[in-house]
Amino acid sequence: PRFVFGGDLLLGADYYVAPHVYLGVEAGLELLHASTGKTSTTVTPAGGTATTNESKSTASAGGFATDVKAGFKVGFVF
Repeated sequence: PRFVFGGDLLLGADYYVAPHVYLGVEAGLELLHASTGKTSTTVTPAGGTATTNESKSTASAGGFATDVKAGFKVGFVF
């Protein structure tokens, strides 16, 4: 089994280049944590006997990642 938990913190800004027209940009900070429980794998060769391998440990990892959404954003206010 696998478990993943995370969240994003986003920040954005808009700049009005003319009345009712703006350009914008967004940036984000992402926090993720992933863990894997014990697993088992069964291999059955053609005409052979099935072999099962079970992992004896679990693993987990986590961290921060940043990303910039560099898309060109144009908005109009009516």
